[in-house]
Amino acid sequence: MRRCVLILIAAVCAGSLAFAGGRQASTSGGKPVVEWYTGGLIQPQVIEDMKTISKYAEDKIGVGLVFASAEEAATNVIVESGEPFDIMNLDAGPFIKWAAMGACADITELVKSQTPALWNSMPQDLWAAGTYNGKIYAVPIYKDVATTAFTIWDTRSVNKYNLHSLIQDTTIPGFDKIFREIHRQDPSVYITVNKNDDFQLGRWVDTISSGLQAPIFGVRLDDRTRTVISPVQDDPTWQEGLRYFRRWYQDGLFAPDKLTSNDSWKPSDLGAPIYTSGSGWPSAASVWAGWNHNPDGTTPVETYMGPWNSTDAVRNAMNFIGANSTHKAESLKILELASTDPVFRDMLAYGIEGKHFTYVTRPQGQTPGVIHKTGVNWEGPYHYKTGAWFIETPSGTKPVISSPDDDLNRLNEIADQNGRARTSVMMGFTFDNAALLTEIANINAIWERYKDLIFSGVEDPAVIVPKVMAEMNAVGLQKVKDEAQRQVNEWAKTNPLR
Repeated sequence: MRRCVLILIAAVCAGSLAFAGGRQASTSGGKPVVEWYTGGLIQPQVIEDMKTISKYAEDKIGVGLVFASAEEAATNVIVESGEPFDIMNLDAGPFIKWAAMGACADITELVKSQTPALWNSMPQDLWAAGTYNGKIYAVPIYKDVATTAFTIWDTRSVNKYNLHSLIQDTTIPGFDKIFREIHRQDPSVYITVNKNDDFQLGRWVDTISSGLQAPIFGVRLDDRTRTVISPVQDDPTWQEGLRYFRRWYQDGLFAPDKLTSNDSWKPSDLGAPIYTSGSGWPSAASVWAGWNHNPDGTTPVETYMGPWNSTDAVRNAMNFIGANSTHKAESLKILELASTDPVFRDMLAYGIEGKHFTYVTRPQGQTPGVIHKTGVNWEGPYHYKTGAWFIETPSGTKPVISSPDDDLNRLNEIADQNGRARTSVMMGFTFDNAALLTEIANINAIWERYKDLIFSGVEDPAVIVPKVMAEMNAVGLQKVKDEAQRQVNEWAKTNPLR
């Protein structure tokens, strides 16, 4: 008996579902029904809605659908017990473990022969993230996969200190000019950003799923030599950043209590941070940063880094098919429908037309329309973990956005970023660190002791960085780097640079 809480959400058509083994099911008409485990607590009241959604899929591709929800721990039990199941949604964490233990079906040939539209529904580079040992075991969800980092400015602060001509320069020297201009006008204002802030320098580093933080270990996204480094010591961008941190501390731009205070840079008369950092897409960055700090409803958002595709970013949302599923081809067809059919995708995202939403303009072919939510909540699965975003019909007709999903430009912004994205030189590589977990734990413990001193500028980086590196090397950092480089070199033999 499964140690999990399952909420079954479907009886397809008029017939009841017959389950056997891993809940493989068929309709009363004999057509297969695929069961899809996905995140979120799916509410019982959507049972009737799932009949409609499943009927649509059955009519389109001859395959019905039920959704099931399980707690994360229970999902591990299902997968690792070898129990048959059809589709499982997963985040980045367990993918390699499950692929290595044989829990994921090898779909390398099947996805191309049975579902060519799914194969062609996203840039080919992204399939590498669903690959392990040269075979495809997972289907990436084509969404906001291109990592883009932003600096978001508070409008009142920009106006007060007349920063309009300066905020476009998001390099470390550019920040230096801004900070010094503010401090010149008001010496009481300190750069009291979070003491662990690295000005997003770590986003330039692919940590190759190592278990170590970006300052300690990784490969630069754009390094065509694919050299494993410790950026805090080896990367010029990091070195420049640390030198500026030190100057800001020495010149009084950092607060005297920076090491003990987590306060944001917050002039008392404005009540909001002058700037903050974020990632995603521009309108989302604005919302998540608290756009409403700006009375005029505008937010200056400047791109700091990106967009870049990386293995970890793409693996944040994928689906895979159980190795013991008896409906592998049918499961792929459901995933294909969710990535190519706008109406089906809208159902997964919003529910049933007429009940949960209405079309202002309907999608035509692959061209999305516009929808209006009726106010009746759809309690289905997390829509961002089901199918491709860019065929989803956008919602939200509000003149002022209050959440990332209310912006009608959301999909256009994400599509633009994805279209401009460069791909990490390490796309598809995963570091096998199983034999090095003790070393990794010890290295992380040392970094935790010193990182505040490094980022606060309290210590001279020319002195403290070599000290920290020596201590980390003493507990195995160089050993970890050497093994990673060996694995990278082997992987590179069959994964040439694009």
